[in-house]
Amino acid sequence: MQGKKILEVLNSDSYYYSPAFAALEHQSDPKVTFLDDFVPQVITRGPTGVAPAEVRKAMIRLFRRLHDDGFGAFKPGRRGKRTRFVWSAPLPQVVADALTAQPGVPSVSSVVHQFVLRPGVTVKVELPADLTRSEAARFARFVEALSFEGATERD
Repeated sequence: MQGKKILEVLNSDSYYYSPAFAALEHQSDPKVTFLDDFVPQVITRGPTGVAPAEVRKAMIRLFRRLHDDGFGAFKPGRRGKRTRFVWSAPLPQVVADALTAQPGVPSVSSVVHQFVLRPGVTVKVELPADLTRSEAARFARFVEALSFEGATERD
């Protein structure tokens, strides 16, 4: 149940929620997410050329929404304390639940696509046969968010 709920939040309308999920997958602290540490991670996994203030506002909205949906407590920074989100369950469990959650949508026909990423590496992805342009753009942002910071260019 938790997994489906967090997927609903992360798949909502914000442009930065997919990079945010990618950042959460790699977070080391299982109990607390500090906003000032989290925003740069989202920026590196998200689209290029975004204003940090815009991402910060989106992440505050995300934390408030997660708070409202019972995933933990959003704590705005006051009296020298940092703005943070305190998870009600360990973050690795929340991420694992989200990754294993099955969406409650009727099955659709799909097509398996293969893409040669580089010599010797072929990527396979299964996508709906009726994939829309906006879904493809959203998926492209997700794939862009998967790259690791500091990975060397191969070209």
